[in-house]
Amino acid sequence: VCSSDLIALLRSLGASRAQLGGALLGEAAAIGILGGAGGAVLGWAAARGAVQSVRVTMASVTPTPMAGEIALEPRWLGLGIAVGLGASLIAALLPLREALSVPPIQGLRRERPESVVRREWPRQVGLASILGASAAGLAALPPVDGRPLFALASALLLLATLLVLAAPLVDLGSRLRLG
Repeated sequence: VCSSDLIALLRSLGASRAQLGGALLGEAAAIGILGGAGGAVLGWAAARGAVQSVRVTMASVTPTPMAGEIALEPRWLGLGIAVGLGASLIAALLPLREALSVPPIQGLRRERPESVVRREWPRQVGLASILGASAAGLAALPPVDGRPLFALASALLLLATLLVLAAPLVDLGSRLRLG
């Protein structure tokens, strides 16, 4: 993804916010599609390897045969691509918004207005609160057909909560004076 220096340079040369946004989101989409497809294929390969080792262990413990081979179905590949694309686009939104909010001259000087950092804190803490509460609600739901789908979604929301809080916590930590 482009650095803030490049964004500031392109803005100072006349690139519009829409042009930069489209280019950066297009790049994030390409990365998300490739990452999602790669993750689905690697997950399939890892699952096949895990089944082989579990099959050997199960054969020594119980005479009950395990299920057949693990197939890479197109729907799972599509889901992997969709998740990768969605995660990549969502991850690109906040940095893109921040990069476009810094005036080009300040961006070229690598200055960051204090108001940009402080202005985002309430939104980030509010979003983190919503994500955390949603995670707690999902964790309380029962499994679906014996699968912990809501627990997995809860874990993802907790991870998202930590990611949203990362910038305010780093900024807060940088303001603490030690000693």
